[in-house]
Amino acid sequence: MSLPQLRQAVIAHEFGHAMGLKHNINMFSIMCQLDRRLVIGPSADDCNGINYLYN
Repeated sequence: MSLPQLRQAVIAHEFGHAMGLKHNINMFSIMCQLDRRLVIGPSADDCNGINYLYN
């Protein structure tokens, strides 16, 4: 993973916190704290969490 990719993944993760999401164990979620592979965009789980909080 390159430094720009890592930055983008960290920013996406921290933005999830700013939106009210907590850590989870879904490996495809930007909010997963257990797997540090490249996940840049929101997963269905992330979107469902945002919809739950704001609908």
